[in-house]
Order: sequence, then structure tokens, then C-alpha cells
Amino acid sequence: MLTTIINMTFETFQELAEAAEGYLEYDHGTDAFPKLANAGMGCMSHEAFICETELNIEFRKLARAATAYLEIGRPFVPMDCSRHRVWPQALQKVYQHMGLPPIDYTEFMLLAAAAEGHMAYEVPPYFPGFLQLPPELRGEIMHQYFLAESEASRLSQHRHRDGWGNPCCMWEYPDSLVACDNQDPNTFPDPKTARCPEGWLPDLAFTSKQMLGEVVVEMLRNTKRVELKYIYDHPDFKIATWFRKFLLAIPDGDGVCAVKHLNFPHMHWFNHQNIAPTLSNPSVELMVACSNLRKVDMTFHYSKVSTWDINSGLQVPCTPGQILDHFQLRPILECQSLRQVYLDGIYAKPSRGGEPSDLDALVDLGKWIVKGFLVEQQRKIEVELHRRWGAWDGRLPGVLVLLSVEEEEEAKKHGTLQNGRS
Repeated sequence: MLTTIINMTFETFQELAEAAEGYLEYDHGTDAFPKLANAGMGCMSHEAFICETELNIEFRKLARAATAYLEIGRPFVPMDCSRHRVWPQALQKVYQHMGLPPIDYTEFMLLAAAAEGHMAYEVPPYFPGFLQLPPELRGEIMHQYFLAESEASRLSQHRHRDGWGNPCCMWEYPDSLVACDNQDPNTFPDPKTARCPEGWLPDLAFTSKQMLGEVVVEMLRNTKRVELKYIYDHPDFKIATWFRKFLLAIPDGDGVCAVKHLNFPHMHWFNHQNIAPTLSNPSVELMVACSNLRKVDMTFHYSKVSTWDINSGLQVPCTPGQILDHFQLRPILECQSLRQVYLDGIYAKPSRGGEPSDLDALVDLGKWIVKGFLVEQQRKIEVELHRRWGAWDGRLPGVLVLLSVEEEEEAKKHGTLQNGRS
């Protein structure tokens, strides 16, 4: 008999499946298949199924299918399986009506394995329980979906090109989100609605209000860098201001917590040619608002961090105080999670007399930042300075700005005193 079951394979199992599926039209007037379903209902509580044996596991696979079928196709009354060992008799009853010889437990296990192997899996057209999955699992599924959308170029469609011919205002998931001031303000939704510009989000975001929020937060959380370009001759729209208000409009603080890396490649254009200097920097306000911010990149042109000495007629580095006041950078010390500041400096072409030393003011600025965090937050952060001339070629390694032993001890002393006063 064992050999018979092993060789039964698909044809015999198909007969059994057809008998089960056609039971409502079956003429034998028997309750054999409902008994099998009852066994499935009761097997979890039956003493014979307390142990996780291979036989029990295989039986459950088959019994659950029978139970689910009857629940959909025909109501039935579960029997008391705590007193009746019904499942082998039920299965054998079905066998009897098909003219097949009876089987024992071992053979039943083989039958269950055959059922598991021959039933073709059909992918459902949708998964209605997606929103009931744990948030972490939903996030991982969405991440894979975003990657597929990005690879299919459905997320990287740029709105325009910047002044240097580079595609701009687009979401290149998961590497970067790039946007700039060079916009018609009407193309950006009111930031208080927490809605993104057209073309930034995949179709999944528009299936429900809940999915819109989850998609935006998950994409922000997994995007490596947010790059916002400052364009001084577009005063009517500031992308840093819009982005800050957009993040704050996302409920439960999930928006401001999601951004971990900000890049401002045109920081040197802030307060450019302003007769009345702006007293707050939208980029710095955004830094402070992002409560989980880890990295900040800022680019400065040498001409914006140096000044002409009226006595010598030479160009000399600005003091840290002059740079801090011009660019309104002092609030950066309020960033509670910041770990790294990357200063990208641009000097003139060497053939025109440009030298890396033209950016020495950024060394002093870097030291002020390091000291400031030691004083204000009693912790160290990393400041890296990269000097270049010519076009930006990516976030290339620079040199760490380090304090001398005396400078560090002095900063720690001031921090201790300030902490004591507070």
C-alpha cells in the first residue's frame, strides 16, 4: 500500500480534489468531507496534535484548505473533536466513496505532501491586508517597490534643468532628492497640505490618505541625501522654507524625523547683493527643524569668505564672526543630533592666481563649529573641509578640522561652566 500511495501522484490526487470541490453536487449523501473539515477545525485542540510532529504539520496544511473551502462554499456545524478522533475516518470515508483502499497514518502524511506539492500557487491580484501588516514590514515592502519604480525611471523625471544644465527638482530614490529656488511657486502645493510636487511620488501614494503619508515618510527616511539649491535671483520662492513647512505638516513629527542628510551646494549665495541683509537663513532653520539630522554639507566660494583689507589692499580671510553673521549660521549649534559638517570650498582657477589658502577662513569656521558643540552640547562633532576649483565632482574626502589640545580644553571648560550656570 505504501508503494501505491507514493506512486499515486497527480492523477489520483486530482480525483480526490475533484471529489472535494464537487461535494455539494455529490450524490452519495455522506458527510465525509465535512468530517474532514471538522477535523481541521478541531486538530489544534486535539491531544494528538499538541506536539509539532511532521505528520501534524502536514495534516494542518490539508485540513485548513478543507475548512476554508467549506466556510466559503457551505456552512457546517463543527463537531466536538476533543472526544472523537475523526480525521482518519473522515479521510477514509472520502476514499471509500472513490473506490480507493484505506490508508494508515504514514500513508496519510505522504498524501498531504503530495497535495502540498501538486497544488499550484496563484498570486492574488491584490493584498487587502497590507495595512494590517506591522509598520516595519510595510516599510520594507514599500522600499523594494520604490526601488523597482526608480529602476523603471518612474521617479527620476526632472521638472527642469538648473543654470548649469543639470537635471533638477527630482527624486532619485534612494540616492537623493534635489530641488531648488528656481521655481514657479504655483507648481509647488501649499506646504501645509504635506503634498509633494507632481512627479515626485509613485502611484501607490495616491491609493489612500494613509498611504500618501506613509509613502512620503518612507521615501524620506530611506533617501540618502536631500540637496536644496539656493538661487539668489529668485526671491519669491525659497525651497528651504517650503521644505521645512512641508516636513512640519506631516503628522506626529514623522517628516522632520525622517531627514538625516542635508546638502546646500549654493550656501555662498545667501544674502548676496542684499541691501538689507536677511536676518535668518532658511537653510539653517531647516537644519534645526530636522530633529534627526546627522550630516550637513555646505559649499562656500572663496570670494564670500574673504574681504579686502583697506590698509594693505590685499584680500584677507573673513573672521568666523563675519561669516557667521553674514550667513546667519549661529543657530546650527541647536541641532541636537548633528554628527558631521562637510565644508566644501571653491577657490579661483590656479591660472588666475587662485590658491587653496584662499579658503583658510573655512578652517576657522570649522573650529568655531567644533568648539560651539563642545560648549553648548558638551559633545564632539566632526567637521571636514574639502578645497577645490572647478565644477563639483561629488562629495570627495577632505581634511578633518581639528582643535589643538589647548583649544579643546578651553572649550570643554567653557562648556562645563555654562552647563553649571544653566
